[in-house]
Amino acid sequence: MNFNEQTFLQFVAEQSPKMLKVLDFFIMYPNYDYSKATIGRELKLSKMTIEKIWNGLVQIGFIKQTREVGRSKLYSLNRKNPMVILMMKMDFEISNLQIEAIKNAEAIAISKHH
Repeated sequence: MNFNEQTFLQFVAEQSPKMLKVLDFFIMYPNYDYSKATIGRELKLSKMTIEKIWNGLVQIGFIKQTREVGRSKLYSLNRKNPMVILMMKMDFEISNLQIEAIKNAEAIAISKHH
């Protein structure tokens, strides 16, 4: 089954949590481009794992090749992809909710000690 016959979550779940790990890395560092080898090294993923998920990320348009340096191809997050834009917004909003939850928990803990 390919991406066009599945929902996005079904596709990602089938590919593995490692795909989400790669996407998260690109979302955290959206202004840079990276080789497959760099991504694998930074995320402690094998070359085989990177190869398995890479074509899926390119196929759905989440990452794109930006340039070549020597024999290495570099890739970046495709920030023009509407799904990527939504994921970045969602990541930002969830992060803000987490920060607020931590602040609230700290405030409660402080008030219990006074």
